[in-house]
Amino acid sequence: MVSNAPPPRPTDPTTTQPFGQTTDFSTGAVQRQQRTRRRVPGKLIVGLVVFAIALWFILANRQDANIRFWVHTVSAPVWLVLLVTFVVGIAFGFFLRRRRPKGSRGD
Repeated sequence: MVSNAPPPRPTDPTTTQPFGQTTDFSTGAVQRQQRTRRRVPGKLIVGLVVFAIALWFILANRQDANIRFWVHTVSAPVWLVLLVTFVVGIAFGFFLRRRRPKGSRGD
């Protein structure tokens, strides 16, 4: 049976080696590949902290409040008003954020 697949390169791991190891064919030594650590973006950390504080603040305020919209007055729980305000703020921030060119990240 003839295969059209290219021959394996010296840097390709063989099927007999454990994952994450390569063989240096000039010396025959097995080398372990180092795993790279992923960095957690600062925006994600800040976002999670803000979300946690907002959630705590919303759950801590469970009393009713009167909200006046120009002419109408509505009575609603404070947690619901805060939750709606938080979600509307996130939506505005998401839709109105400034778009940056692909090559200029501020991270």
